[in-house]
Amino acid sequence: MNTSPFLSSSTSDQQHEDGLEEASMLNALERLGQSARSRPSPRQSVEPTGKRRRFVRDGEVQVEKHTLGRAAAPRTLADPRPGGGNARAVHFSDEDNGELTRLRRHLAEEKLRAEEAERQLAETQASQRGLMTRAGHADVLVRELKEKLTERETHLSRAMREIKALRERLDVAEAEVDLLRERVESQPAAVPAVRRYELAVEESENGGPQPVKWWKD
Repeated sequence: MNTSPFLSSSTSDQQHEDGLEEASMLNALERLGQSARSRPSPRQSVEPTGKRRRFVRDGEVQVEKHTLGRAAAPRTLADPRPGGGNARAVHFSDEDNGELTRLRRHLAEEKLRAEEAERQLAETQASQRGLMTRAGHADVLVRELKEKLTERETHLSRAMREIKALRERLDVAEAEVDLLRERVESQPAAVPAVRRYELAVEESENGGPQPVKWWKD
């Protein structure tokens, strides 16, 4: 039995399928190359060690390493929409995260400065209230001292007037004593001193100058 036509047909079909598969792979590789050139990639196709990146073939499993560090994962912030819509995730890059951290630190420093200023203001106000209270007490004390000084000056003025009147009366009494002494001395020496005093008194009562009585009986 001659099977050469069947074998040749099977061989040609296999070659045709291999050619189609190779052509499809080349087309896929070409599309991948064009897409890689169209968008910038953070990584180069050639590794630092000089090894070229291998493409995945049929029957192979590609293993990729992903960095799960904190710096690699971008931070998100829920941005609620007005009207109760769904939340929108806002992504922050590393630069945005650094700026946000700086702003938060600056805000914390400003809060500390504000708290310190409020504390100093409260202390200043308390000190001012204390000084005002002391000033009020000092004013009351000064007013009381002035009133006492005025009262003492009034008493002193009254006492000075009384002393002046007493001195005037004392001067009059001394003048009368001197006059009586002169009259006593003008009497004859043979007359006793008591009698001469009585005569001087009688002379005064009969028309002579009346002495002012400054002594007590």
